[in-house]
Amino acid sequence: RTDNLDDILANEYYESLVNSAYAEFSYLGQFKEYRFERLLDNYKSLDVRLMVENIKYILKKHYESMPRLSEDSKEMNILRRELQKKKNQLPIRKLFSKTIDTVRKIKPVFMMSPISIASFMPPDSEQFDLVVFDEASQVRPVEAFGALLRSKQIVVVGDSKQLPPTTFFDTLASKYDEVNDEDYDFANMESILSLLLARNIPEKTLSWHYRSRNQSLITVSNSEFYNQSLKVFPSVYDRDPNQGLIYKYMPDSCYDRGGSRTNKKEASAIIKAVFEHIAQYPSMSIGVVSFSLAQQEELYREFDNHRKKHVGDVYEKFFDSSAPEPFFIKNLESVQGDERDVIFISVGYGYDSEHKVSMDFGPLNKEGGERRLNVLITRAKYKCFVFSNLTCHDINLTKTTAFGVLALKRFLEYAQNRTIITTREDGATSGAFVDYISDKLGEYGYNIDRNIGAKVGIDLAVFDKDLDRFTVGIECDGGQRSKDISFATDRERIRPNVLKSLGWKIYHIWAPSFYRNPRFEFSKLLDFIQDALKETKEESDSKAGVSISRKKGGKLEEVSGFVVYKQYSGPKRRTQVLSNKEELSELISKIVQVEAPVHQAALKKMLLNLTNLNRMTPEQVENMNAAIADAEGVKQSGEFLYNSDATAFEVRNRNEIDKAFRKAEYIADEEYDAYVRKALFTGDAASREDLYKCVSDYLGVPRNKYSKEAVDRVVDKLAGDGQIYFEKESIYISDDAPSEQ
Repeated sequence: RTDNLDDILANEYYESLVNSAYAEFSYLGQFKEYRFERLLDNYKSLDVRLMVENIKYILKKHYESMPRLSEDSKEMNILRRELQKKKNQLPIRKLFSKTIDTVRKIKPVFMMSPISIASFMPPDSEQFDLVVFDEASQVRPVEAFGALLRSKQIVVVGDSKQLPPTTFFDTLASKYDEVNDEDYDFANMESILSLLLARNIPEKTLSWHYRSRNQSLITVSNSEFYNQSLKVFPSVYDRDPNQGLIYKYMPDSCYDRGGSRTNKKEASAIIKAVFEHIAQYPSMSIGVVSFSLAQQEELYREFDNHRKKHVGDVYEKFFDSSAPEPFFIKNLESVQGDERDVIFISVGYGYDSEHKVSMDFGPLNKEGGERRLNVLITRAKYKCFVFSNLTCHDINLTKTTAFGVLALKRFLEYAQNRTIITTREDGATSGAFVDYISDKLGEYGYNIDRNIGAKVGIDLAVFDKDLDRFTVGIECDGGQRSKDISFATDRERIRPNVLKSLGWKIYHIWAPSFYRNPRFEFSKLLDFIQDALKETKEESDSKAGVSISRKKGGKLEEVSGFVVYKQYSGPKRRTQVLSNKEELSELISKIVQVEAPVHQAALKKMLLNLTNLNRMTPEQVENMNAAIADAEGVKQSGEFLYNSDATAFEVRNRNEIDKAFRKAEYIADEEYDAYVRKALFTGDAASREDLYKCVSDYLGVPRNKYSKEAVDRVVDKLAGDGQIYFEKESIYISDDAPSEQ
């Protein structure tokens, strides 16, 4: 038959390409997943260590270069004299001019505004090796000259899509009307950032966006102002309409257009919502931002009224001005540079008492108004509540050409329905391998999103409809991760850490492993997804929080140290071995001798791996159980297989073995018991939570209900044996706890 001739020829062709690749690149054939993952772990550890060691090195060099207080030099003599004075100290500018070399050794980093540099630093050239301008879009060229003339090199950091400098001095530009040359262009540059861009100074765009912990908070800005260039890290709750950007429609409020120019009901509703949010989430920082100064003052009045009614430690602590991120009420002209967990936006403008609406939105109608809006709508990290009596349909663009008003309309539309801006990208460019995995997962009933994290290396995302959130992010060799992220530190350390902090459980499919054994590798993926779904559902469980205290003289049995888990590494076997009881019993004895105690399910996976099968038939399972009973030197207790002569149990770290075998339920109680005793004896753990974490770290298994239950069993057993006892919420180690012989 020739029906499948095309497929046969294609298969032969592609297989020849793979064989050629394996022949040319020998390391493909030598690839071992656990070795490569260990290499990645070592790289990440060294990368962090390098950063820490560089900090230590810089501090050491600074300490060595600092002058001593007793040093006999002209500049130190001046400084000592000025330190002893009670009055008539030298002006700072004069003091710096006399002692600048010594001052720079003591304080090599100055944090100053451009005006302060011009005011306090002597006008000598090249006093600094490097000057860094932050928020450069707000620094006028004339204000920056003082710092520029005092530096050997400059770095200018800013966003041309955000606030320009204040327009207070703009009328001065009119004096240049008679000039029409380079000086005129120079004088009309609004900021040092725009000046350097015009001069074609080398630039580098920072495209990764970290602040927004939900994509909806940055979607409009990314579309309207940054041409979808930002790489935004998605949250697992990005489809939840109660997270991220939230629209609060206020149809009963009105804007007092001809009077106070405020919206009193809107201000009252916002402040009420602020206090309700504090009561429910006191640990989340809050900021309130208005479109106008008049509305800001109205918000302050409402806040003062509510503050008098809300007393107590919770509110005193929350409104403490010394907090890391104190509460604020600002307008859009003064909020640049701020960020808070939650932002409440008061539009203020809208329908008046006669149900008329003007297209006058204050600063948004001015040139650059869209930049003010961009600043305002990107201040929130977790949630942003938008209060307005307007909908997107109420803004008539035929009455205004201001880009700021157009951007506001699109922002309101997205806040209302989350559909106006399309941030999805065509997933067809992800490659045939990603397509194949997506289709296979779809066959198993999983809801797959191919775009939610494409820009940050997630090729496929698994969405759980029951939990209404994403659970697993899948990375594939050759997918977006390898195409778009070229720096190893970004790709292997920073990016995964950010994704995990957003709730993602990341799984990587290694192409060489998948090519060698596709059914087994896909089975591992399915197991990972199932485990992730279970763990996610258990995350809301209440956490035990019993602390452990140690009285003087308290003692527990000390157990042996940790060893690396040794996995059976015999040759591949024919599938017939599963049907030959005698041969299978011999193989099981060898596996148990190396890995005992070993869970029966782990043994089954090992046999499948050795025979390149995806699953066993009922007959093969029955034969395996019979072979276990006949296996020499093997005893079974429950679901675990032991060496019949075993008397002690080691604590084994599983980080170097295949993920499919790193399950908490695959560890015997004896090993959990040995580790918990070790952790308590050495002081590595001080609470049940610490034990849960340490078990996950040292044994190399997920932290889930199985590991938690095992820890609890050991703690309860120790208490029952009298080795520890409880007193209120604490656990004490008994003074007469028996020592292990």
